[in-house]
Amino acid sequence: MASPSYIYNLGNIRDEVFNLADWAPSNSAEAIHRVNQLVNRAVFRMANDAPWLFEVNDYRIAVEPNIQKKSPTDLLQVSNGDRWVLEGALLSTDANAQTWQDNREWGGRILMIQDPSDTEMWHEFRIREVWTDSDPRTQISLDRPWQHATTTNLNWNVITAEMVIPEDIIELRSAVMKRGQLDYPLEVVGQDIAERSTITNRATNIVTGIPRWMYRREPQSLRQPNYTPVVSELTVEAGGGWVGPEPGGIFEYCYTYIWGKHENWLQYPGPKTQAATAGDADRHLPYWESAPSPISASAEIAATGSRPSLNVSLPDIDFMLGFGDSGTRRYRRAGIKKRIYRRRSKQNLPSPALTRLDFDNRFYLIGEADGHDLSWQDNGSQTPDYNAPLRNVQRYETIGFYPHPDKRYEVTLRAVAKPSPLVGDGDVPPIPSDAVDCLIYRTLMYLYESMGNAAMKENARVDYERALYTLQKRHGSLRPAQRVRRRRTARVRRQRTYFANEPLTTDL
Repeated sequence: MASPSYIYNLGNIRDEVFNLADWAPSNSAEAIHRVNQLVNRAVFRMANDAPWLFEVNDYRIAVEPNIQKKSPTDLLQVSNGDRWVLEGALLSTDANAQTWQDNREWGGRILMIQDPSDTEMWHEFRIREVWTDSDPRTQISLDRPWQHATTTNLNWNVITAEMVIPEDIIELRSAVMKRGQLDYPLEVVGQDIAERSTITNRATNIVTGIPRWMYRREPQSLRQPNYTPVVSELTVEAGGGWVGPEPGGIFEYCYTYIWGKHENWLQYPGPKTQAATAGDADRHLPYWESAPSPISASAEIAATGSRPSLNVSLPDIDFMLGFGDSGTRRYRRAGIKKRIYRRRSKQNLPSPALTRLDFDNRFYLIGEADGHDLSWQDNGSQTPDYNAPLRNVQRYETIGFYPHPDKRYEVTLRAVAKPSPLVGDGDVPPIPSDAVDCLIYRTLMYLYESMGNAAMKENARVDYERALYTLQKRHGSLRPAQRVRRRRTARVRRQRTYFANEPLTTDL
Protein backbone atom coordinates (compact mmCIF):
# COMPACT_ATOMS: atom_id res chain seq x y z
CA MET A 1 0.00 0.00 0.00
CA ALA A 2 0.95 3.63 -0.11
CA SER A 3 3.31 5.26 2.35
CA PRO A 4 1.94 6.62 5.67
CA SER A 5 2.59 10.18 4.49
CA TYR A 6 -0.01 9.69 1.78
CA ILE A 7 -3.35 11.28 2.75
CA TYR A 8 -6.11 8.73 2.48
CA ASN A 9 -9.34 10.53 1.78
CA LEU A 10 -12.51 9.06 0.30
CA GLY A 11 -11.31 9.46 -3.28
CA ASN A 12 -7.95 7.79 -2.63
CA ILE A 13 -9.53 4.95 -0.64
CA ARG A 14 -11.96 4.31 -3.47
CA ASP A 15 -9.08 4.21 -5.97
CA GLU A 16 -7.26 1.65 -3.79
CA VAL A 17 -10.39 -0.50 -3.67
CA PHE A 18 -10.67 -0.36 -7.45
CA ASN A 19 -6.99 -1.26 -7.84
CA LEU A 20 -7.08 -4.21 -5.45
CA ALA A 21 -10.27 -5.51 -7.01
CA ASP A 22 -8.70 -5.11 -10.48
CA TRP A 23 -11.68 -3.05 -11.48
CA ALA A 24 -11.47 0.16 -13.50
CA PRO A 25 -14.93 1.71 -13.99
CA SER A 26 -13.40 5.16 -14.45
CA ASN A 27 -16.41 6.55 -16.26
CA SER A 28 -19.11 4.92 -14.20
CA ALA A 29 -20.77 7.33 -11.78
CA GLU A 30 -22.90 4.46 -10.49
CA ALA A 31 -19.81 2.39 -9.57
CA ILE A 32 -18.25 5.37 -7.78
CA HIS A 33 -21.49 5.93 -5.84
CA ARG A 34 -21.73 2.27 -4.83
CA VAL A 35 -18.13 2.03 -3.66
CA ASN A 36 -18.55 5.26 -1.68
CA GLN A 37 -21.50 3.64 0.06
CA LEU A 38 -19.45 0.53 0.79
CA VAL A 39 -16.62 2.62 2.25
CA ASN A 40 -19.04 4.36 4.62
CA ARG A 41 -20.58 1.04 5.54
CA ALA A 42 -17.10 -0.26 6.35
CA VAL A 43 -16.34 2.80 8.49
CA PHE A 44 -19.50 2.25 10.55
CA ARG A 45 -18.71 -1.44 10.94
CA MET A 46 -15.20 -0.65 12.15
CA ALA A 47 -16.63 1.80 14.66
CA ASN A 48 -18.51 -1.12 16.23
CA ASP A 49 -15.70 -3.66 15.87
CA ALA A 50 -12.93 -1.34 17.07
CA PRO A 51 -14.30 1.75 18.88
CA TRP A 52 -10.83 2.38 20.32
CA LEU A 53 -9.75 3.53 16.85
CA PHE A 54 -12.19 6.42 16.81
CA GLU A 55 -12.44 9.80 18.47
CA VAL A 56 -13.52 10.19 22.10
CA ASN A 57 -15.66 13.30 22.49
CA ASP A 58 -17.08 15.17 25.46
CA TYR A 59 -20.84 15.72 25.45
CA ARG A 60 -22.59 18.02 27.88
CA ILE A 61 -26.22 17.66 28.87
CA ALA A 62 -28.19 19.55 31.48
CA VAL A 63 -30.26 17.61 34.01
CA GLU A 64 -33.22 19.54 35.38
CA PRO A 65 -34.99 19.01 38.73
CA ASN A 66 -38.59 17.95 39.06
CA ILE A 67 -41.15 20.77 39.18
CA GLN A 68 -43.99 20.81 41.71
CA LYS A 69 -46.89 23.10 42.42
CA LYS A 70 -45.95 26.26 44.30
CA SER A 71 -48.93 26.31 46.65
CA PRO A 72 -51.94 24.11 47.60
CA THR A 73 -54.14 26.09 45.20
CA ASP A 74 -51.69 25.82 42.30
CA LEU A 75 -53.69 23.15 40.48
CA LEU A 76 -54.65 22.31 36.91
CA GLN A 77 -57.97 21.97 35.09
CA VAL A 78 -59.24 21.12 31.63
CA SER A 79 -59.08 24.19 29.41
CA ASN A 80 -62.30 25.31 27.69
CA GLY A 81 -63.66 21.77 27.41
CA ASP A 82 -60.70 20.54 25.30
CA ARG A 83 -59.28 17.52 27.14
CA TRP A 84 -56.03 17.67 25.17
CA VAL A 85 -55.25 20.91 26.99
CA LEU A 86 -54.90 21.62 30.71
CA GLU A 87 -54.58 25.09 32.18
CA GLY A 88 -53.54 26.61 35.48
CA ALA A 89 -56.30 27.19 38.00
CA LEU A 90 -54.46 30.38 39.00
CA LEU A 91 -53.43 33.19 36.71
CA SER A 92 -49.78 32.96 35.69
CA THR A 93 -49.19 36.35 37.35
CA ASP A 94 -50.39 35.03 40.72
CA ALA A 95 -47.59 34.80 43.30
CA ASN A 96 -48.89 31.36 44.34
CA ALA A 97 -48.60 29.94 40.79
CA GLN A 98 -45.56 28.03 39.55
CA THR A 99 -43.73 29.51 36.56
CA TRP A 100 -43.98 27.26 33.49
CA GLN A 101 -41.36 27.46 30.75
CA ASP A 102 -43.03 28.43 27.47
CA ASN A 103 -39.80 28.51 25.41
CA ARG A 104 -40.14 24.84 24.24
CA GLU A 105 -37.75 23.50 26.91
CA TRP A 106 -40.55 21.51 28.54
CA GLY A 107 -41.75 20.00 25.27
CA GLY A 108 -41.53 16.21 25.58
CA ARG A 109 -41.17 16.21 29.39
CA ILE A 110 -43.42 14.06 31.59
CA LEU A 111 -46.46 15.58 33.32
CA MET A 112 -47.82 13.46 36.19
CA ILE A 113 -51.48 14.04 37.14
CA GLN A 114 -52.89 12.59 40.35
CA ASP A 115 -56.11 10.62 39.99
CA PRO A 116 -58.88 12.55 41.80
CA SER A 117 -60.63 9.36 42.97
CA ASP A 118 -57.49 7.42 43.91
CA THR A 119 -54.69 9.55 45.31
CA GLU A 120 -52.21 6.66 45.07
CA MET A 121 -52.60 6.55 41.30
CA TRP A 122 -50.80 8.97 38.97
CA HIS A 123 -51.42 9.29 35.22
CA GLU A 124 -48.51 10.01 32.90
CA PHE A 125 -48.62 12.43 29.94
CA ARG A 126 -46.12 13.98 27.55
CA ILE A 127 -46.15 17.75 27.32
CA ARG A 128 -46.58 18.88 23.74
CA GLU A 129 -46.39 22.62 24.20
CA VAL A 130 -46.65 25.28 26.91
CA TRP A 131 -47.98 28.77 26.26
CA THR A 132 -49.81 31.60 28.00
CA ASP A 133 -53.19 32.89 26.85
CA SER A 134 -54.56 36.41 27.17
CA ASP A 135 -55.92 35.99 30.72
CA PRO A 136 -52.90 35.40 31.34
CA ARG A 137 -53.15 31.73 32.21
CA THR A 138 -50.72 28.88 31.52
CA GLN A 139 -51.87 26.37 28.88
CA ILE A 140 -50.40 22.86 28.44
CA SER A 141 -51.23 20.68 25.43
CA LEU A 142 -50.93 16.91 25.96
CA ASP A 143 -50.01 13.90 23.85
CA ARG A 144 -53.33 12.23 24.77
CA PRO A 145 -56.59 13.43 26.31
CA TRP A 146 -57.50 13.57 29.98
CA GLN A 147 -60.04 10.78 30.51
CA HIS A 148 -61.25 11.24 34.08
CA ALA A 149 -64.68 12.68 34.86
CA THR A 150 -63.15 15.23 37.21
CA THR A 151 -61.66 18.08 35.20
CA THR A 152 -60.75 20.60 37.91
CA ASN A 153 -58.46 20.77 40.97
CA LEU A 154 -55.92 18.36 39.47
CA ASN A 155 -52.70 17.82 41.41
CA TRP A 156 -49.57 17.63 39.24
CA ASN A 157 -45.80 17.22 38.95
CA VAL A 158 -43.42 17.75 36.04
CA ILE A 159 -40.62 15.23 36.29
CA THR A 160 -37.32 14.64 34.59
CA ALA A 161 -38.05 11.03 33.64
CA GLU A 162 -35.16 10.62 31.27
CA MET A 163 -32.52 12.53 29.39
CA VAL A 164 -31.65 12.03 25.77
CA ILE A 165 -28.18 10.68 24.98
CA PRO A 166 -26.66 12.29 21.88
CA GLU A 167 -27.62 10.07 18.99
CA ASP A 168 -24.06 9.66 17.66
CA ILE A 169 -22.73 7.93 20.81
CA ILE A 170 -21.72 4.32 20.21
CA GLU A 171 -19.68 3.61 23.36
CA LEU A 172 -19.89 5.41 26.70
CA ARG A 173 -16.56 5.67 28.53
CA SER A 174 -17.53 7.73 31.59
CA ALA A 175 -20.21 10.02 32.99
CA VAL A 176 -19.52 12.80 35.51
CA MET A 177 -22.06 15.05 37.23
CA LYS A 178 -20.75 18.59 37.66
CA ARG A 179 -21.85 21.21 40.15
CA GLY A 180 -19.65 24.24 40.64
CA GLN A 181 -16.08 23.07 41.10
CA LEU A 182 -17.06 19.56 42.20
CA ASP A 183 -17.35 16.40 40.11
CA TYR A 184 -19.58 13.47 41.01
CA PRO A 185 -18.84 10.30 38.99
CA LEU A 186 -21.99 8.46 37.94
CA GLU A 187 -22.24 4.71 38.19
CA VAL A 188 -23.93 3.00 35.26
CA VAL A 189 -26.47 0.52 36.61
CA GLY A 190 -27.94 -2.34 34.61
CA GLN A 191 -31.60 -2.20 33.64
CA ASP A 192 -32.41 -5.32 35.69
CA ILE A 193 -30.88 -3.83 38.84
CA ALA A 194 -32.74 -0.55 38.31
CA GLU A 195 -36.04 -2.40 37.95
CA ARG A 196 -35.44 -4.66 40.96
CA SER A 197 -34.58 -1.59 43.01
CA THR A 198 -37.91 0.01 41.88
CA ILE A 199 -36.15 3.24 40.97
CA THR A 200 -37.75 3.25 37.52
CA ASN A 201 -41.26 3.88 38.88
CA ARG A 202 -41.92 7.52 38.14
CA ALA A 203 -44.91 7.82 40.44
CA THR A 204 -43.45 6.24 43.59
CA ASN A 205 -39.80 7.19 43.27
CA ILE A 206 -39.72 10.65 44.84
CA VAL A 207 -36.18 10.61 46.25
CA THR A 208 -34.21 13.72 45.26
CA GLY A 209 -30.58 14.71 45.69
CA ILE A 210 -27.30 14.52 43.80
CA PRO A 211 -27.73 11.75 41.20
CA ARG A 212 -25.38 8.80 41.70
CA TRP A 213 -26.80 6.14 39.40
CA MET A 214 -27.50 6.25 35.71
CA TYR A 215 -29.55 3.60 33.94
CA ARG A 216 -31.10 2.96 30.54
CA ARG A 217 -34.65 4.03 29.80
CA GLU A 218 -36.93 3.38 26.86
CA PRO A 219 -35.66 4.50 23.43
CA GLN A 220 -37.60 7.32 21.79
CA SER A 221 -38.09 8.44 18.21
CA LEU A 222 -40.15 10.78 16.03
CA ARG A 223 -41.82 9.58 12.85
CA GLN A 224 -39.95 10.37 9.67
CA PRO A 225 -41.60 12.80 7.22
CA ASN A 226 -42.57 11.23 3.89
CA TYR A 227 -43.67 14.33 1.99
CA THR A 228 -41.14 15.43 -0.64
CA PRO A 229 -40.72 19.23 -0.52
CA VAL A 230 -41.40 21.06 -3.77
CA VAL A 231 -39.22 24.06 -4.63
CA SER A 232 -40.79 26.86 -6.68
CA GLU A 233 -39.69 30.35 -7.63
CA LEU A 234 -41.17 33.46 -6.05
CA THR A 235 -40.51 36.44 -8.30
CA VAL A 236 -39.71 39.97 -7.24
CA GLU A 237 -43.07 41.12 -8.59
CA ALA A 238 -44.85 38.54 -6.42
CA GLY A 239 -43.13 39.76 -3.27
CA GLY A 240 -40.08 37.53 -3.46
CA GLY A 241 -36.62 38.14 -4.83
CA TRP A 242 -33.16 36.97 -3.82
CA VAL A 243 -31.69 39.61 -1.47
CA GLY A 244 -28.49 37.84 -0.36
CA PRO A 245 -25.82 38.13 0.85
CA GLU A 246 -25.76 34.38 0.14
CA PRO A 247 -24.48 33.93 -3.43
CA GLY A 248 -26.57 32.15 -6.01
CA GLY A 249 -26.10 28.55 -6.98
CA ILE A 250 -27.83 25.19 -7.22
CA PHE A 251 -29.73 24.12 -4.09
CA GLU A 252 -31.64 21.14 -2.73
CA TYR A 253 -33.77 20.96 0.42
CA CYS A 254 -35.06 18.50 2.97
CA TYR A 255 -36.59 18.84 6.44
CA THR A 256 -37.07 17.03 9.74
CA TYR A 257 -39.62 17.09 12.57
CA ILE A 258 -38.40 18.33 15.96
CA TRP A 259 -39.98 18.33 19.42
CA GLY A 260 -38.83 20.41 22.37
CA LYS A 261 -35.35 21.79 22.82
CA HIS A 262 -32.44 21.69 25.19
CA GLU A 263 -31.66 24.68 27.35
CA ASN A 264 -30.53 27.92 25.72
CA TRP A 265 -26.85 27.27 26.38
CA LEU A 266 -26.98 24.17 24.20
CA GLN A 267 -27.29 25.66 20.74
CA TYR A 268 -25.39 25.48 17.49
CA PRO A 269 -22.60 28.01 17.23
CA GLY A 270 -23.36 29.58 13.86
CA PRO A 271 -25.35 32.86 13.58
CA LYS A 272 -28.60 32.93 11.63
CA THR A 273 -27.52 35.89 9.48
CA GLN A 274 -24.24 37.62 8.72
CA ALA A 275 -25.38 40.67 10.69
CA ALA A 276 -26.72 38.75 13.73
CA THR A 277 -25.27 39.71 17.11
CA ALA A 278 -27.26 37.27 19.25
CA GLY A 279 -28.30 33.63 19.12
CA ASP A 280 -31.58 32.63 17.54
CA ALA A 281 -34.21 30.12 18.67
CA ASP A 282 -33.99 28.41 15.27
CA ARG A 283 -30.46 27.32 16.12
CA HIS A 284 -31.25 25.68 19.48
CA LEU A 285 -30.50 21.99 19.83
CA PRO A 286 -33.82 20.09 19.70
CA TYR A 287 -34.69 17.52 22.32
CA TRP A 288 -35.85 15.06 19.66
CA GLU A 289 -35.39 15.14 15.91
CA SER A 290 -36.69 12.77 13.25
CA ALA A 291 -34.90 11.24 10.30
CA PRO A 292 -34.95 13.51 7.22
CA SER A 293 -37.60 13.78 4.54
CA PRO A 294 -37.03 12.88 0.88
CA ILE A 295 -34.86 15.39 -0.97
CA SER A 296 -36.41 18.05 -3.18
CA ALA A 297 -35.57 18.62 -6.81
CA SER A 298 -32.73 21.06 -7.40
CA ALA A 299 -33.26 24.75 -8.15
CA GLU A 300 -30.75 27.29 -9.44
CA ILE A 301 -30.30 30.97 -8.59
CA ALA A 302 -28.27 33.04 -11.07
CA ALA A 303 -25.27 35.15 -10.13
CA THR A 304 -26.81 38.49 -11.09
CA GLY A 305 -29.99 40.01 -12.43
CA SER A 306 -33.56 39.97 -11.19
CA ARG A 307 -33.32 36.79 -9.16
CA PRO A 308 -36.35 35.07 -7.56
CA SER A 309 -36.40 33.64 -4.08
CA LEU A 310 -37.10 29.95 -3.53
CA ASN A 311 -40.30 28.75 -1.88
CA VAL A 312 -40.08 25.31 -0.21
CA SER A 313 -43.44 23.56 0.31
CA LEU A 314 -44.06 21.76 3.62
CA PRO A 315 -46.82 19.58 5.14
CA ASP A 316 -49.18 20.73 7.91
CA ILE A 317 -48.17 18.47 10.79
CA ASP A 318 -50.53 20.25 13.22
CA PHE A 319 -53.50 19.30 11.05
CA MET A 320 -52.23 15.74 10.68
CA LEU A 321 -52.14 15.31 14.48
CA GLY A 322 -55.66 16.73 14.96
CA PHE A 323 -54.61 20.18 16.08
CA GLY A 324 -56.03 22.03 13.08
CA ASP A 325 -59.46 23.24 14.25
CA SER A 326 -59.49 26.91 15.24
CA GLY A 327 -62.50 26.28 17.50
CA THR A 328 -60.46 24.15 19.90
CA ARG A 329 -58.06 25.25 22.60
CA ARG A 330 -55.35 22.96 21.16
CA TYR A 331 -55.39 24.73 17.77
CA ARG A 332 -51.87 24.70 16.27
CA ARG A 333 -50.33 23.58 19.58
CA ALA A 334 -49.06 20.12 18.62
CA GLY A 335 -45.54 21.07 19.73
CA ILE A 336 -43.88 19.81 16.52
CA LYS A 337 -41.78 22.11 14.36
CA LYS A 338 -40.06 21.54 11.03
CA ARG A 339 -36.34 22.07 10.59
CA ILE A 340 -35.14 22.94 7.07
CA TYR A 341 -31.78 21.84 5.68
CA ARG A 342 -30.17 23.03 2.45
CA ARG A 343 -27.46 21.52 0.26
CA ARG A 344 -25.42 23.58 -2.18
CA SER A 345 -23.89 21.81 -5.19
CA LYS A 346 -22.81 24.90 -7.16
CA GLN A 347 -21.91 28.53 -6.52
CA ASN A 348 -22.86 31.23 -9.02
CA LEU A 349 -20.62 34.26 -8.43
CA PRO A 350 -20.80 37.67 -10.08
CA SER A 351 -17.71 39.09 -11.73
CA PRO A 352 -15.75 40.28 -9.82
CA ALA A 353 -16.55 37.75 -7.07
CA LEU A 354 -17.86 39.25 -3.85
CA THR A 355 -17.25 36.16 -1.75
CA ARG A 356 -16.15 32.59 -2.22
CA LEU A 357 -17.45 29.56 -0.33
CA ASP A 358 -15.82 26.27 0.60
CA PHE A 359 -18.88 24.02 0.38
CA ASP A 360 -19.33 20.27 0.15
CA ASN A 361 -22.18 17.93 -0.69
CA ARG A 362 -23.81 17.92 2.77
CA PHE A 363 -27.09 19.32 4.00
CA TYR A 364 -26.77 22.04 6.65
CA LEU A 365 -29.31 23.68 8.94
CA ILE A 366 -30.70 26.90 7.55
CA GLY A 367 -34.12 27.53 9.13
CA GLU A 368 -37.20 26.41 11.06
CA ALA A 369 -40.92 26.53 10.39
CA ASP A 370 -43.97 26.07 12.60
CA GLY A 371 -45.95 22.86 12.37
CA HIS A 372 -48.78 24.53 10.43
CA ASP A 373 -46.56 26.46 8.00
CA LEU A 374 -47.11 25.24 4.45
CA SER A 375 -43.96 26.82 3.03
CA TRP A 376 -40.62 28.32 3.91
CA GLN A 377 -38.90 31.02 1.88
CA ASP A 378 -35.19 31.10 1.08
CA ASN A 379 -34.13 34.52 -0.17
CA GLY A 380 -30.43 34.31 0.62
CA SER A 381 -30.63 36.35 3.82
CA GLN A 382 -30.21 33.37 6.17
CA THR A 383 -26.78 31.83 6.60
CA PRO A 384 -26.54 28.04 6.81
CA ASP A 385 -24.88 26.76 9.96
CA TYR A 386 -21.92 24.74 8.72
CA ASN A 387 -21.50 23.50 12.30
CA ALA A 388 -24.90 21.78 12.12
CA PRO A 389 -24.95 19.18 9.33
CA LEU A 390 -27.99 16.99 8.83
CA ARG A 391 -27.91 13.97 11.12
CA ASN A 392 -29.70 10.81 10.08
CA VAL A 393 -31.29 9.98 13.42
CA GLN A 394 -33.09 6.65 13.67
CA ARG A 395 -33.91 6.81 17.37
CA TYR A 396 -32.64 8.24 20.63
CA GLU A 397 -31.35 6.30 23.57
CA THR A 398 -32.44 7.74 26.91
CA ILE A 399 -31.07 7.47 30.44
CA GLY A 400 -32.60 7.94 33.88
CA PHE A 401 -30.97 9.17 37.08
CA TYR A 402 -31.27 8.18 40.71
CA PRO A 403 -31.93 10.07 42.87
CA HIS A 404 -33.89 12.61 40.89
CA PRO A 405 -31.82 15.80 40.70
CA ASP A 406 -32.67 18.31 43.40
CA LYS A 407 -31.35 21.16 41.24
CA ARG A 408 -29.86 21.74 37.83
CA TYR A 409 -26.69 19.75 37.14
CA GLU A 410 -24.48 19.37 34.13
CA VAL A 411 -23.42 15.90 33.04
CA THR A 412 -20.31 15.38 30.94
CA LEU A 413 -20.29 12.18 28.91
CA ARG A 414 -17.01 10.92 27.48
CA ALA A 415 -17.93 8.67 24.62
CA VAL A 416 -16.88 7.33 21.26
CA ALA A 417 -18.78 9.15 18.55
CA LYS A 418 -20.36 7.52 15.52
CA PRO A 419 -18.38 8.71 12.49
CA SER A 420 -20.02 11.12 10.10
CA PRO A 421 -20.56 9.84 6.55
CA LEU A 422 -17.80 10.54 4.03
CA VAL A 423 -19.43 12.62 1.30
CA GLY A 424 -16.82 14.50 -0.72
CA ASP A 425 -13.73 12.92 -2.20
CA GLY A 426 -11.61 15.05 0.13
CA ASP A 427 -13.28 13.73 3.31
CA VAL A 428 -10.89 11.80 5.56
CA PRO A 429 -12.11 8.94 7.81
CA PRO A 430 -11.62 9.63 11.56
CA ILE A 431 -9.11 6.81 12.12
CA PRO A 432 -5.32 6.61 12.45
CA SER A 433 -3.43 6.47 9.18
CA ASP A 434 -2.22 2.93 9.88
CA ALA A 435 -5.83 1.75 10.10
CA VAL A 436 -6.68 2.66 6.49
CA ASP A 437 -5.58 -0.76 5.21
CA CYS A 438 -8.05 -2.36 7.61
CA LEU A 439 -10.80 -0.09 6.28
CA ILE A 440 -9.95 -1.04 2.70
CA TYR A 441 -10.09 -4.77 3.52
CA ARG A 442 -13.49 -4.32 5.13
CA THR A 443 -14.71 -2.44 2.05
CA LEU A 444 -13.44 -5.24 -0.19
CA MET A 445 -15.45 -7.73 1.86
CA TYR A 446 -18.64 -5.83 1.06
CA LEU A 447 -17.63 -5.39 -2.58
CA TYR A 448 -16.91 -9.09 -3.16
CA GLU A 449 -20.10 -9.98 -1.31
CA SER A 450 -22.11 -7.79 -3.71
CA MET A 451 -20.38 -9.54 -6.64
CA GLY A 452 -21.15 -13.01 -5.25
CA ASN A 453 -17.42 -13.86 -5.04
CA ALA A 454 -17.29 -15.91 -1.83
CA ALA A 455 -13.63 -16.92 -2.17
CA MET A 456 -12.32 -13.35 -2.51
CA LYS A 457 -14.63 -12.20 0.29
CA GLU A 458 -13.07 -14.82 2.57
CA ASN A 459 -9.56 -13.68 1.65
CA ALA A 460 -10.51 -10.08 2.45
CA ARG A 461 -12.06 -11.20 5.74
CA VAL A 462 -8.82 -12.88 6.81
CA ASP A 463 -6.84 -9.76 5.88
CA TYR A 464 -9.32 -7.59 7.80
CA GLU A 465 -9.21 -9.64 10.99
CA ARG A 466 -5.41 -9.89 10.87
CA ALA A 467 -5.10 -6.12 10.42
CA LEU A 468 -7.63 -5.52 13.21
CA TYR A 469 -5.67 -7.76 15.58
CA THR A 470 -2.48 -5.81 14.89
CA LEU A 471 -4.26 -2.49 15.42
CA GLN A 472 -5.72 -3.67 18.70
CA LYS A 473 -2.27 -4.41 20.08
CA ARG A 474 -1.10 -0.98 18.97
CA HIS A 475 -4.10 1.24 19.77
CA GLY A 476 -6.35 -0.82 22.02
CA SER A 477 -4.84 0.38 25.29
CA LEU A 478 -2.54 3.11 26.47
CA ARG A 479 -1.17 0.85 29.21
CA PRO A 480 2.38 -0.43 28.74
CA ALA A 481 2.89 -4.01 27.70
CA GLN A 482 2.53 -6.43 30.57
CA ARG A 483 5.66 -7.95 31.99
CA VAL A 484 5.86 -11.58 32.97
CA ARG A 485 6.12 -11.73 36.75
CA ARG A 486 6.98 -14.71 38.88
CA ARG A 487 4.15 -15.33 41.25
CA ARG A 488 4.73 -16.59 44.76
CA THR A 489 2.83 -19.55 46.06
CA ALA A 490 -0.42 -18.37 47.51
CA ARG A 491 -0.94 -18.78 51.20
CA VAL A 492 -3.84 -20.88 52.40
CA ARG A 493 -6.63 -18.65 53.62
CA ARG A 494 -9.39 -19.61 55.96
CA GLN A 495 -12.68 -20.04 54.17
CA ARG A 496 -15.45 -17.83 55.39
CA THR A 497 -18.88 -19.29 56.03
CA TYR A 498 -21.93 -17.20 55.17
CA PHE A 499 -24.94 -17.80 57.36
CA ALA A 500 -28.46 -17.80 56.05
CA ASN A 501 -29.39 -14.61 57.87
CA GLU A 502 -26.26 -12.68 56.84
CA PRO A 503 -26.85 -10.14 54.01
CA LEU A 504 -24.77 -10.39 50.87
CA THR A 505 -23.49 -7.33 49.06
CA THR A 506 -23.81 -6.95 45.32
CA ASP A 507 -21.43 -4.95 43.18
CA LEU A 508 -23.49 -2.78 40.86
